[in-house]
Amino acid sequence: MVAKKMGYNENPVVIVVSPLVALTEDQVKEATEMGITAMQLGVHDEVDITSSRCQLLFGSPESWLLNKKWRDMLGSDVFQANVIGIIVDEVHLTYKWGRTGPSVSPAPRYSSEEGG
Repeated sequence: MVAKKMGYNENPVVIVVSPLVALTEDQVKEATEMGITAMQLGVHDEVDITSSRCQLLFGSPESWLLNKKWRDMLGSDVFQANVIGIIVDEVHLTYKWGRTGPSVSPAPRYSSEEGG
């Protein structure tokens, strides 16, 4: 809403990357109750999403990265013109995203002596 009032974009969109589907569903519901148009990849109408008809667009890291349709959408002229920000929710989990199975280990920690 602020971006529209400041004249930045016709249809400003903020992308929210979140690995927690239940949290995303709650956030979409709350935003909608506040009068903000919020949608979720794979849940809401694809035409509405791809034509940038929302102010907040939620999706999991896997949805954004592993689905060619959504990757292509991010590079489209419509989204390039309208995305005003990207938020990564639960960023402390990014080192785990894309990993599966029991072999997942924590991110390496470096001491100051190792230059990390």
